[in-house]
Amino acid sequence: MDTKIKISKRGRPPVEINWPDVVFTAQDVVDTSTKKISRVTIHSKLNKAVDEGTLTVVGMVKTKNGRPRVTYKKSEVQQENTPYLTEDARNDQEVNLG
Repeated sequence: MDTKIKISKRGRPPVEINWPDVVFTAQDVVDTSTKKISRVTIHSKLNKAVDEGTLTVVGMVKTKNGRPRVTYKKSEVQQENTPYLTEDARNDQEVNLG
């Protein structure tokens, strides 16, 4: 008799958000999102992405009334500092490691 029980996560499944390549605000993401997602969720994902370094804060946009909106953009990835390994170099590195 098999006593294993499949334990599933509770709550809504996580949603992936693809950030635009241009300068954007949280409201732009809400307007262009095809998935049903709340503004609070988008703001929390924005804050997490800024902390991780995938997004940077560019500035603020003043609105007619209400709070100003923070503008974001994707962080520039420094390709120059990452070493490029060819397939042969990767194989040599694997052999040397063990």
